[in-house]
Amino acid sequence: MKVINGSDLDSMNRVMEFTPGGFLSHRFLLEEDGLGYTITRTVIPPKGPQRWHYPNHLEACYCVAGQGELVDIATG
Repeated sequence: MKVINGSDLDSMNRVMEFTPGGFLSHRFLLEEDGLGYTITRTVIPPKGPQRWHYPNHLEACYCVAGQGELVDIATG
């Protein structure tokens, strides 16, 4: 079992800020942890439409506050 306290993520260099957009990614589990999957908490600021592209992996998302819309640009 791997136990990681969310308050330790910053000191573990597992909080990343991405621009443009300014969203924060809190990375609880990474590939280097050897579990075969990752767990992150992503905080997205309310700045209007933003685009992300993930060429090397799939991602599952859920919204815990606010609202959002996900659009596959290729299929509409």
